[in-house]
Formats: sequence, structure tokens, C-alpha cells
Amino acid sequence: MAVGRATESSEAHFNRVVGKGRGASGEREPTLGENLTPSQVAYPDIECVRSREQLQQLAKRLKVRPDWHEPDEQELEAKIVGKGFDNAMGSGYGVTEALPEDQEGEMNVVLFQDGEPCAAINLAWLLAWACGTAE
Repeated sequence: MAVGRATESSEAHFNRVVGKGRGASGEREPTLGENLTPSQVAYPDIECVRSREQLQQLAKRLKVRPDWHEPDEQELEAKIVGKGFDNAMGSGYGVTEALPEDQEGEMNVVLFQDGEPCAAINLAWLLAWACGTAE
């Protein structure tokens, strides 16, 4: 699968890609992030950034500098949500909907402007884009 492309975000797709129950054994501890429970899913309508072009458009709307230096000047904050450090499911998986207990959401950077959630971006995609290895 090409990194940075929109993918189907469903339980069935997740199980096909990474295997049913991945992360449920407790063998590996997450280093950051958290899974959201159904009562915590607060971002069902958040924009899910799935391409560099979409990220560039978001940056213009948020009025951040081209180099993203000091985004706090635009009242922008970020939070990492999810445990899995992967990009198989893409932006928003585990952020826009609750996941079954036997699955973990991938790490997404959730951006907030003026305290309101405005976008989710898969962390592994961000790193691939920064390295120039993804579209």
C-alpha cells in the first residue's frame, strides 16, 4: 500500500492488514498516546488529512507560517491520540470512531485551534512526508 493515500478505515480492513487482535495481548507497551473509548470519541467530524496537498491547504486555513514555526501564535495545539505507530489505516482511525477493545488506534496528531479540534494526521504519514518518501 502506498503511504499517504486514503484508505478504507474499518474494522474488517484493519484485521486484513495487520491481523485480528493485534495489540490485545499486552506484550508491548505504548510509548505515547492513548486509545479512546466510545464515550471519549469527541472528534467524529474532524478533518482527516490524507495527503501533503491537504496538509498544505490546512496550513493556509490555520494561517500558520510555511515552516510551521511557532504555531501557538495562531492558538494551535496538538495531542497524540492512539497507540499503534503505523500508517496502515491512515488518518483518523481510532479518532473519529471508537475501536473494539482488541484493537488499537494508530497514532494521530490531533490539531486544535482555539481549543476546538480541527484536524487529525497520522503520525507515521507525517514522518514519511517529512522524509520525502510519500506522496
